[in-house]
Amino acid sequence: MCYNLDMKAKQNLIVIFLCIFIFSPLPALADNATSTVASTTLISINPNTSNTSTPPQVLGLQAPAIPPIIQQINQAKTLLTGVILNHALVPVYANVKNKKTGKTSAVISKYNLGDKDIALAILDPQTGNIVTTVGRLNGTSMTFPDPAVSVKLTYFNGVNSRFQINTPANGTVLALKYLISNPDSGSKAAIEKGLSPAVYVPFSQNLNSPDVIAYGQNYLNGVINTVAQQLY
Repeated sequence: MCYNLDMKAKQNLIVIFLCIFIFSPLPALADNATSTVASTTLISINPNTSNTSTPPQVLGLQAPAIPPIIQQINQAKTLLTGVILNHALVPVYANVKNKKTGKTSAVISKYNLGDKDIALAILDPQTGNIVTTVGRLNGTSMTFPDPAVSVKLTYFNGVNSRFQINTPANGTVLALKYLISNPDSGSKAAIEKGLSPAVYVPFSQNLNSPDVIAYGQNYLNGVINTVAQQLY
């Protein structure tokens, strides 16, 4: 099936493809902590620094120079790797009557997953620093108690949620760490087993730049050319 897309739509799809398939690794093992701590980490990155290491290979083809923003994204993902995401389990009680005594008492029948942490790595465009901060997710609402940042959730979509960064001004979310969960209700063991923290790069217009688009186009061309060669 073929779709006719304008240039802007095609460019957006390339950036989304990068966010999903290149920037985002598979989920890591689940964390076991149960308390919450908000934290801020700063790291300075010079976007004018050239990459002097050997350029990476993309599916057998020579990759172009890595855009500074992608280098910053990779650094942001590294920063989030060590962040522990905490969560809360809320007991659900049921009234059970004792057959021998006839007395009714409340016992835990199951648990629900309550609040859970979400971590963001935010680029400060004024300084080039990357700020990491930990917030709290409850349902589809997020709060970030860290006084060093001001973050507003504008659209909830799990790992691909979107944010408005007021502090640092005009900041960009380069990556987030999200606690994927399934199931959200049941035994404590089942919920804990289904927790999986994942580092992800959510799409944003600030990442939709010509150098990122060109990098993504080159990657896609490499995939297509390599597959075509394998079919001969």
